Amino acid sequence: DMRSTKKLDYEGSTGKVTLTGDIAQTGNLAVTGDVAVTGKTVLTGESVIDHYLYSKKTQTALADTATVTAAQLLTGVLDGTPTAAATYTLPTAALLVAAIANCKVGSSFLLVINNKAATALTITVAAGTGGTANGTLTVAQNVIRAFLILITNVSTPAYFVYGLG
Repeated sequence: DMRSTKKLDYEGSTGKVTLTGDIAQTGNLAVTGDVAVTGKTVLTGESVIDHYLYSKKTQTALADTATVTAAQLLTGVLDGTPTAAATYTLPTAALLVAAIANCKVGSSFLLVINNKAATALTITVAAGTGGTANGTLTVAQNVIRAFLILITNVSTPAYFVYGLG
């Protein structure tokens, strides 16, 4: 049951779908491929959008104290092998907002840091300029910790980084 108050173009079962205007979807919706929606979108029922359930992650190797670039941060996984106590400073809010496609207030993603130090060394996470850090911000040797990065302003770029756990 798909209703459109404006325009709906559909080309075959594997073709192009263009949705313009207010769209209401009731029931299950499965979409494979690129989707562009302009206007208000309301989904009721089970809707699966793969990017938000899982996305391809890569690993970025870091060693000692470093300023993490936006590109490195967006890989989603930082593997640290510090040889001394280390601080990983996240990018500035301006650089992070610029690096996220279609960034808006509320955009968020998970970051995982794995401390693979050979000895009892700690990695501390620090927010870059325009960022605010909260929660447990240290990662001990042989610990994997998750962080939630939440964009809180795009006009004057700002974000929160929350240590989870």
